[in-house]
Formats: sequence, structure tokens, C-alpha cells
Amino acid sequence: MDNNTEKNQKLDTFYSNPNLWKTYFRISVPVIILMLSTASYSLIDSIISTAYIDGSAFFGSENLNAADVLSVATPFIVFMFTISYLFVVGVGLFIPIVLGKKDYQVAHKIIGEGMTLSIVFGALTILVFYFLSEPWMNFFANKNDAFTEEAINQGVLYMQITTLAVAFNGIRDVIVRALRVEGKNIPSALIPIIALPVNLGFDVIFMNPNLLGMGLEGAAWATVIGAFVGALAGILYAVYLNFKNDTYISFNLKYWTPSWKISSTIMIYGFSSFYYRTTIIFFILWYVYFLNLLDGQLAEQGTISSFNKYSTASIQTIFFVNAVASGFGQGGSVLLAYHYGHKNYDVVERGLKISFVYNILAESVVVIFLLAFASYIMQIYDVNVFSSIDPPTSDQLGLYSNFFRLTILGLPLVLLQTPETMFYGLRKQPRILAIHSTISNIIIGPFLFWVMYQTIDISSASSNPNLLFPYFTSMVIIGIVELAITSPFMSYSYHTIGDEKTTLLQYWKQKYINKNYQNPNFTDKKHKFWSLDFIKNKEINGEKNENKKEKNKNDQKRKK
Repeated sequence: MDNNTEKNQKLDTFYSNPNLWKTYFRISVPVIILMLSTASYSLIDSIISTAYIDGSAFFGSENLNAADVLSVATPFIVFMFTISYLFVVGVGLFIPIVLGKKDYQVAHKIIGEGMTLSIVFGALTILVFYFLSEPWMNFFANKNDAFTEEAINQGVLYMQITTLAVAFNGIRDVIVRALRVEGKNIPSALIPIIALPVNLGFDVIFMNPNLLGMGLEGAAWATVIGAFVGALAGILYAVYLNFKNDTYISFNLKYWTPSWKISSTIMIYGFSSFYYRTTIIFFILWYVYFLNLLDGQLAEQGTISSFNKYSTASIQTIFFVNAVASGFGQGGSVLLAYHYGHKNYDVVERGLKISFVYNILAESVVVIFLLAFASYIMQIYDVNVFSSIDPPTSDQLGLYSNFFRLTILGLPLVLLQTPETMFYGLRKQPRILAIHSTISNIIIGPFLFWVMYQTIDISSASSNPNLLFPYFTSMVIIGIVELAITSPFMSYSYHTIGDEKTTLLQYWKQKYINKNYQNPNFTDKKHKFWSLDFIKNKEINGEKNENKKEKNKNDQKRKK
């Protein structure tokens, strides 16, 4: 038995486990850790920098701390890291499909070209975002008079240095996703974690005024070093597996040479995730824009408050909740891709439902935790370890904690479509995802933020902050509206599993007007979204079972 056949049998055993819940969870956890590790860079920098950076010394403002500056930089950093979704998500979807077809050489090429794409796109991203950092910071910071020129310069420097982490994260992510496809869940979970204590340790060394006292520049270099260590850990582990001949990751340069066919297919698979993530960031940018606008206008009225601390806490929390949702969506996509390649559509149907259940459960746990500890989170963002920075009154703290809770309540509704985005990528239908993501996240969301902002009388709100309440209901309202917009698209995604001939408009006509749509791959009436049949563990009808059938036939022939 050759090595490729042995590895493929291990994959068949792993993916054909009838306990789909367990397999889905095992595959998703490493991606959640990966997403959280990426999202945590700005969070760690915010908390540590708030403790060590004196606002009056570094920013020329006693009422401005490092977390406030990073609230503007965070969406920039996340968007910059999102560029890699074009290829890292595509690699994760493409590999299981070709392995199902036993195209082992193509699997090597996918990973190799994914590494090449990470280096090329990483270099381009560094170049482009280096020059974008200054106009970005100026656009958002200038809406808030609390931002001094020194604060803007520090923010620009932080973003420019952090761009260097992009290429390292891209290489790490390709390796981690390849390991996850191969069923190596523990290593794929540990590699991203390695970077976190490194980042934290260098944050303390670089920013502590009793050590180097480098300010936000130190935070940026700590992020870059952490990303480098994460990439190095991934490379070293891949080299180790190569010596054991136990991986499809290869350092043979012939596999790294780009080919249009494979590289373009990788990006087609990854485009849905990339575009959805981009629209979510655009959505959050308008949220940030109006928060900074409100904060600046309140300051013009002579109101010194902790409002900007609320802004920072809510923005970074949004990215954390999104990381959990994306983790389950992207994690499960590997399982769906493997069985979609085998045309095990009943497994894909169950997997898609399980994806929604896990997504809802995970977000619910996170939301309940954040609701319970909202006041404590607000204190973390508002109070320095050594001394208070513009300490809030008890009334302010209670008010902003309630605003924070309202924002958190709306997030699961906005992010419910996350698992579906992976499925559109798998089916190479990015246009459908682009339509409803554009409508909900680029048009409807920002428009409703603007409408809610218009309801606020700034002069009255400066003396009575309770009048800001309508704006903070916007996340819940937007979540409900977006769910209504997304539902018909999600219905198409689910009910047409394996039916690539029926277009979106044809499905809507047959489903909602003629009411006679029937998926040719499912004659069972249990193929309904609300059916609970997916809860049970079932034998997976794949190649393994086909081999059993063939063996039984041969046994019967021998007996005759």
C-alpha cells in the first residue's frame, strides 16, 4: 500500500464517522482558536497599552487613552487580515474535494500554490495598506475632536508596522487549514495559540514605561513578532511531518509554482468568505464612524464622558463574536466539502443543519457571558491598572453597560448567515452571496445606522445621555431586518443541495409561487429545514460503504 492510499484511508475513516456532531466539532475548534487568536491581537494591545501608556504623555490628552486610538485601528487591522481569506479559505475547501477524488498531486499543488499566494498577496497587502493607514486614521479620527495630532500619528505608526504581520499570518493559516483537512486537529489548534503568549510578553517588554516604554509602536512590533513565531511554528511542524511523509504539505518548489487553473479555483472557493467578511467590516466601519461622530459632538457640547470607551469595547467585542461564528462556519465547510465531493448530499444536508445549531449555541454562550459581565467589561476598558482615566460615574457606567448589552443582543441576528457563506463558496456561487451581503451589510445596515443617528438631538443628549438610546437599538433592528432579507437566500442554499441546475430565481418561482419545487437528490419528505431527523447519528454512505457492498458481492459470488 503506497503512502497516499494510506493517508486517504485515514481521511475516509475520520470523515466517515457516523457521529457527525463530534466530527464537526473537532474540525471547527481549531478554526475558532485561529480566528480568536487573530482577533485577539488588537484586544491584547488595547488592554496592555491602556495600562502602560499615559495619554497626556503620548497623545497630549488626559481624556484619551491607547484603547481609544486602537478603536479606529482595529477595523483596519481586521480588514487587512481579511485579504488572506481569498486563498486560505479556498485552500481549506479545495483540498478535501480533490482528496475525495484521489488527486494527490493536485492536493500538493493546492497547498503549495496557497503558500505562494499568501506570500504574493501578503507583499501587496503590506504595500497598499501601508499607504492607506494615514488617510484611514485621518478620516475616522477627524470626526472626533478628542483625537490630537500626536494620537493620530501614533495610530498611523501602529497600523503601518502591523501590516508586516499579514504575510506571516497568511503562511500560518494555509498550514493550519491544511493540517485541519488532514484530521490533525490538535496541532492545528496549538500553532495559533503559540503566538499569543509571545505577543503578550513582548507587549509588556515594549510598552512598560519601566522597561522600553515604546508606546503603540511597541504594541505593533509585538504583534509582528507574535505573527512571525506562529508562522515559524507552522513551518517547523510541516517540515517535521515531511520527514515522516505524513502530510500533503510539501516544500518542493514545483508545487509552489502558480498555475492559473489551480490558483484561480482556490480564489473562487475563497471569494464568498472574503466578500462576506469584507461587507461585515464595511458594516462595522459605519458603526465606528457614527460612534466617533457622536463622541466628538458630545465633546463639543462640553460633555466629558466615557463614551469613547464604550465605542472601543463594543467594536472589539463584535470582532470576537464574529470570530466564533466564522470558526464554526469555516470549520464545518471542510466536512461539507469532503462529502459534497463524494456526492453524499444527505450528509451535507445534516452538516449544514448542524452548522446552524453550533453557530447559534456558540454565539448564545458568548452573548450570555457578555450580557452578564457587561459592567465589568466596561470597567476594564475605562480604568487603568494604575490609575483611573476619566472614571465614569455609576450612572454613566450603568448607561453604557446597557448600550453595550443592546449591541451584543443584535449580533447573533447579523451573524446568523455566516455558515451559509461557506456553503456558497463550496458550490462556487459567490454572486448569490454577494447580492444579499451587499443588500444587508452595505446598503440596509449603514442606512439604518444613519436613520437612528438622525433621531438624536446632540444638545439635549449632552445633558441627558438616555436620549442616545435609539441609536443603540439599531443593532437589534438591523439584525431583524437583515435576517428577513437573508432568509429567502438561505432557503435556496439549503433546499437545492446537489441541485446545481436550478437557479435562484427558478427556485423562488417554484418554491413560493408554484409551490412545486422538488430537489431530485431528495425524495424523502424529511428533507425540510425544520425536520429534527438530523439529530440522530447515521451511517455515512460514502466510498467506505461502497467498498463494503463490493466485498459482499464478491463473497456471494465465491459462495455460489
